[in-house]
Amino acid sequence: MKKVMNGKKLWKHCLMVAALASLLLVSAACGSSRDKKESNPKETENQQKDDSKERASTEILTDQTVAESAVVEEGVTLPDNFENMPYVMEALMVQDYAKNMPYYNSDLSEEYNDSFYYSMAVLASLIEQKTAFGDGVVSGKYYYLSEETVDKYAAALYDEYGQGKMEFPSLDENDIYAMYDEEIDSYAFIIGDVGDMMVHITDCSQQGDEILVKAALYSGDKSLKEYEFLLRPTSFIAEQNEFAYSVCDMVSAGEKEIGFSQESSESESTAQGQEESALDYESSGEKISIANARNAAAEYAEEDVAYDRTEEIDGIEYYIFKTSADKMILVDSHDIQNVFGAVENEDGSWTFDQ
Repeated sequence: MKKVMNGKKLWKHCLMVAALASLLLVSAACGSSRDKKESNPKETENQQKDDSKERASTEILTDQTVAESAVVEEGVTLPDNFENMPYVMEALMVQDYAKNMPYYNSDLSEEYNDSFYYSMAVLASLIEQKTAFGDGVVSGKYYYLSEETVDKYAAALYDEYGQGKMEFPSLDENDIYAMYDEEIDSYAFIIGDVGDMMVHITDCSQQGDEILVKAALYSGDKSLKEYEFLLRPTSFIAEQNEFAYSVCDMVSAGEKEIGFSQESSESESTAQGQEESALDYESSGEKISIANARNAAAEYAEEDVAYDRTEEIDGIEYYIFKTSADKMILVDSHDIQNVFGAVENEDGSWTFDQ
């Protein structure tokens, strides 16, 4: 965990809480979903709290149910050990819906740093309030988390961090959602409550190690927004990690149908719908999703491909996919028609298809 700011006093942040909109995180003074004994983090940082009876338990379930963390549409089968991932998905959904910021990655400018810290704050509150394994210490309006817990949450939200390819973004001393206390070497996140918001999982497909999940964020019985997530088994190594997967990419679907590489028996109409979806992204000028890019790469290679990484080459950002023969297929992240094959040489240079 990279330290990115100077230590700050709690009172500096408390003044900012009133500025939160109704859909943003609300402070503990407005009431969270459960009460928790307030502690001094300097005295209890390493103390293991035993208050599981006050928390809603997280049941270890079969592959198609996820306890309190989500509503799963009938007929949808989820991978093993997925029970805590809907909390991760919900944190990213709430961030997008409330802040309207893109899924964070290391290429984004500083103006989007709150995308990272807001999602971390939402996840911290969800885990503390809805599961039995949160280890946060409450002080004032904040959850203080251990270094391993902070790293674990960041890796679940952002696979790039779990792979060691991303550091924590800089944190402004007046940030509303998070603070870093140098005296105790600990991050703290604003206590909040998402109210009746809930994840509804509508589809799940898996190819190799990649998992594509389609879900909607609900408030009560109302669907607020639809999303698509690409996940992989986590790369983050911890003594105990309750998150078996990491999110690689998230796209807000809205009314668009986002494509995914399906079985070879997929119907022609579905394939046509996926192609139209990809063209929608191209014409809009928006960054395309990894799932759509993989469709284009698989069509080019005439076989299934696996996402490898995102890399900038000659000033253009490409999604890079790998074939069964270890050949690379590059897809321009902003132009789905710009697809070509290449071989990566030992010196890091590329040899492109003619």
